[in-house]
Amino acid sequence: MGHILVAGSVNVDRLWQLDAPLRAGARLTYRGSTLRCGGGGFTTGAALLALGHAVTIAATLADDGLGHACFDRLATLGFDVSGVRFFGRHTTPLDIFIDPSGERTILAPRSTEARRLAQLPHPPADLVYVNVRRMQPGALAGLAPGTRRVAQVPLEPREQRPADVLIGAAPDGGIDLGGDAFAQARRIAGPSLATLVLTDGPRPV
Repeated sequence: MGHILVAGSVNVDRLWQLDAPLRAGARLTYRGSTLRCGGGGFTTGAALLALGHAVTIAATLADDGLGHACFDRLATLGFDVSGVRFFGRHTTPLDIFIDPSGERTILAPRSTEARRLAQLPHPPADLVYVNVRRMQPGALAGLAPGTRRVAQVPLEPREQRPADVLIGAAPDGGIDLGGDAFAQARRIAGPSLATLVLTDGPRPV
């Protein structure tokens, strides 16, 4: 199997199980709340580990009890955690409200959303997967020649993601469904883009 470098968020999620859907101005009750290790980088990396790949995770965690507990969880699952950095001294969980139908509403701390990926570790990876909100333009410059680059369409409208494969969801914005979707994707990923994967909710890819 391959060695994959995953650059993405690793969060402490706080899940709220609501008794009714969210409504503006409503007073709601909840059945309980739990903490877990989550985030796009964690979720993608865990799936790749389950498929038998070696995974190096590049992420930041707070230097406190929750941050170190999340770090230990990554190591226990089998991640190479040499690319994890500790930054700041307080973990602010990402709140996820789940209604009875399973619909999720995510409330992310502004400080977490403002992080910017400046550089990547350079293990001998076959592929790098990037799923971050903001990234410095030269963050991928140090990758070994021939390393395949897969990236999630960034949520920020002016962000660029040099990539061979770009993955996105039409409801998130960034790329509109239609005949010029690939041209839109190439403006984000550059001339090396070979494949675009664009989902549209429950409808076919």
